[in-house]
Amino acid sequence: MTVDYFSYSGLFVTHLVFPDGRTRMNLIGGAGAEAVAGMRIWSDSVGLVAYVASDFPAAYRRFLADECRVDLTGLVAAPYERLQMWLLYDDDQSRVEVMRGLQDWARTQVPVSRVPVDYHRARGVHTGGPDQEQLAFLRRLKADHGTALCVESLDRLWNGRDTMPPPDLLAGVDIFSPDLAYAARLARVADPVACLDALQPVGADVLALRMGGRGSLVRDCHTGETWHVPVVPTDVVDVTGAGNAYSGGYLIGWAETGDPVRAGCYGAVSASFLIEQFGLPRLDTATRSVATARLEQLWRVVEPLPSRARGGS
Repeated sequence: MTVDYFSYSGLFVTHLVFPDGRTRMNLIGGAGAEAVAGMRIWSDSVGLVAYVASDFPAAYRRFLADECRVDLTGLVAAPYERLQMWLLYDDDQSRVEVMRGLQDWARTQVPVSRVPVDYHRARGVHTGGPDQEQLAFLRRLKADHGTALCVESLDRLWNGRDTMPPPDLLAGVDIFSPDLAYAARLARVADPVACLDALQPVGADVLALRMGGRGSLVRDCHTGETWHVPVVPTDVVDVTGAGNAYSGGYLIGWAETGDPVRAGCYGAVSASFLIEQFGLPRLDTATRSVATARLEQLWRVVEPLPSRARGGS
């Protein structure tokens, strides 16, 4: 089946442990699942390319296919039996991630040869973090079909990991969307605007810095303009997956409008749906209209950063 957008990332079972002792077990997790949930807020044509371990419940596959209406042609039986993630939260919403069943993240990535041919003409692709072969594949899709690309992490591309990556590592990529903790680790600075300044040479057209409850900073790397996109006010139940949903929504906003700021609003709206419950949101006939109303309300309050705050004159 041809899809307009897909995530090329992870899928597994997630368990949550909160600082007050509460737990929430056996949720659908992974950057791929959360990103496609964010995409589905805006598009009816979404797919997922991921390994699926044999311990992933069949009921969860049915939920993704029937309730979320995600195309699962890109799911591939994993060469391992178990993959589960424990997320241990602290009071400040920082967390420790403990993977069970597999220790090598590289083995959670489907080889490019298994990406369905029908997906090759997609309008946009999200990935949590490609390796060199996967990035070369995605660049071919962009060259051949104009596919928009969104990358969240450089860990598989850059061996330095906690040091600044070389310039133009993401040349040809539309969106680099790290979270603030990861960006600060790379840039070795805590200030969000300074993180953007340090990461701008990485080569993506747009930087979308995810800052949790503080919203996001969006920078057009061609003009240097930077905007603050607030969060959408809503009842927060669980923040797990909000960042991945933001990236999925941002990708569609960028592909649909070509406006980095309005795309940030798409991303923030997608994130707002993820945090209103545990796990992935259930979609209904009102979802799109609610999302559009939230988008227009948010669009009215986004603000450009003063030039002095972004290093300008």
